[in-house]
Amino acid sequence: MLKDVLERILEHYLDESQSDFKNNDLASYIRHEGAYSLEQALGKRGIGLAFEGSPGRGQWATVPWLAVFNPNITTSAQSEYYIVYLFSADFQQVHLSMNQGTTAVEKEFKARANGILAHRADLIRRRVPEYSDEFSGEPIHLASSRELPAGYEAGHAFGKTYNRLSIPDIDELAADLGKMVGLYLTL
Repeated sequence: MLKDVLERILEHYLDESQSDFKNNDLASYIRHEGAYSLEQALGKRGIGLAFEGSPGRGQWATVPWLAVFNPNITTSAQSEYYIVYLFSADFQQVHLSMNQGTTAVEKEFKARANGILAHRADLIRRRVPEYSDEFSGEPIHLASSRELPAGYEAGHAFGKTYNRLSIPDIDELAADLGKMVGLYLTL
């Protein structure tokens, strides 16, 4: 199911984002099926976690996402840190990422926000170095020069990139997501 969700978003988002956002089937699918697919992929490992899919708020996002939150840390993509699938703006890739809420950092640090996010991402990598064999600490590229995607790029600590034409099978996706949850809970 998660594989189907990722592929559908990669294939249809650009076209759908040219149509009306309100009452759009794909936007609803991302919010509901996207979140549900994360929960299903994790099974029992997802107990106690929260799931959300976002095509944007009131209008189409340049970079839609699917996220996993530990309610003890955050229930929002705006603050703290969380697991997220970030879709590149050209929809050629999707990144599984241990990332940070950019909104709160931007409000507090203004022009210095991306530097602060990058520094905190480095601290996360140093805090759980045992995950560097499983996930890359290399930067992600979201194919956008807009402010919010730049913040997502800066906030990326660990992750894995999947190319549009070679999304792994559900077993590999579930295993990667499960390992990322292990990283999340270790933090």
